[in-house]
Amino acid sequence: MKRLWLVLAAFGLIAPFAAGLYVYESAALSETIVLRHVAVMDDRHGVFRDDMVVVIAAGRISFLSPDTQAIIPEGARVIEGRGRYLIPGLWDMHIHLQGNESFLPLLLANGVLGVREMGCTEEQFEIMRRWRTDMERDSMLPLQIRASGPPLDGVRPIPPELRTTVSAPDEAASAAAHLQSLKVDFFKVHDWISRKTYEALALEASRRRLVLVGHIPAAVPALLASRLGQRSVEHNGGILGSLLLNCSRREGIMRRSLLQAMEEANRTKQGYAPYLLAMRSKMRRTILDTISEEKTRILIETFRKNRTWMCPTLIASTPAIPDSEMSARMAYVPSSLRKAWESWSTAGFLNPEDIAASRDFSKRMEELLLRMHTGGIPVLAGTDTTWDEETPYLVPGFSLHDELRLLVAAGLSPLEALRSATRNAAEFFGESELWGTVAPGMRADLVLLDADPLEDIGNTQRIAGVFSGGRFFDREQLHALLDTVARQNE
Repeated sequence: MKRLWLVLAAFGLIAPFAAGLYVYESAALSETIVLRHVAVMDDRHGVFRDDMVVVIAAGRISFLSPDTQAIIPEGARVIEGRGRYLIPGLWDMHIHLQGNESFLPLLLANGVLGVREMGCTEEQFEIMRRWRTDMERDSMLPLQIRASGPPLDGVRPIPPELRTTVSAPDEAASAAAHLQSLKVDFFKVHDWISRKTYEALALEASRRRLVLVGHIPAAVPALLASRLGQRSVEHNGGILGSLLLNCSRREGIMRRSLLQAMEEANRTKQGYAPYLLAMRSKMRRTILDTISEEKTRILIETFRKNRTWMCPTLIASTPAIPDSEMSARMAYVPSSLRKAWESWSTAGFLNPEDIAASRDFSKRMEELLLRMHTGGIPVLAGTDTTWDEETPYLVPGFSLHDELRLLVAAGLSPLEALRSATRNAAEFFGESELWGTVAPGMRADLVLLDADPLEDIGNTQRIAGVFSGGRFFDREQLHALLDTVARQNE
């Protein structure tokens, strides 16, 4: 990482501090920037307003108007935006940053300027909390971070430092108090929590005025999770189960089978992926054959009524990356992880019938997601990206653009997909007045594109420049960041 810091410093993009984190030169924040003749995304009307001028000062948008009305501040830096399109900075609303500095340049270069960190150790959380402290002192990070710390979970076959273990309802209060003492932004729940323990945790989250998000535990019906106030549902219901299970006429029987497989995984301590992946594959055909329209309707209405958000992370289960793009991205992946990804396979415990069932299941899940979206349930764009052997081919920043493409393929419009990574993220955190749209007074987290993303969502990758907290990174600087990461991984 030392060489990466040197290149960043050479471009004048950062200044060092004791912890070695990448931060911007403070002087850059005082620079007034005028972006002229640019097409600006009008989120309210779902169009781009042509030939606009945007004035950025002190890290915020201070002025926005048709260019003919522009008064250029004396001494301002003027950037020509003719033929380009300005959108809000993107957010990855499900990522595992885990205090990993190498994610930062990859996210920045892809216009991803905010993340919801969805699970890390206490040590990793403390690293990111220090980053935020320095950001508040004007040592600005290239992204905003909201984080959960270690997820709340029951006993399960993963290292204990990766979870806050809550094995019984009477442990909920102490676990919640501990996480709150760490100053987490929200509570995340995982799959192994019992129903009674989940109910106790939901009560603690409400009492402490902290948002509850995450998987829907295997023991918990989705309707109950929504009614108890879980704010967002990840991975279309969780890695082990699915919202489709909650729509099946045989929900109770299959839920019991799933819980039995989880108990076996804990008993053998050999890991849960082979058991549960195979179990889910065998269950999928039954679920698909027993979907109840009435249960589906009730699920959608319950989520809409309780304002339960969806973060489907389609890219985590539906790889849709052209080989040419993936080959180029692998340069930004640590070499040891690259080799692990190349050898990762589910062939040892999934047969061709299982794989076909999985493909049909994913298609049906996308259909349910579209119904939920059109039924008034808000969607968040997330990827589940982490440097992990069992989540292959997810690369920070790049995967968020893949997710946007998959959301459009599932039936969202390009505008709706863009909102899932911009305005919706701000609304989810109750910060719509601070960021998430291009408007006066908003934080100047912006992405300048060479083509219209409302015509083709793939155009979000055609990045000409990025404004992070008002500091501008042009295309050459962004490419320099990527090149340096690639050299680090040679």
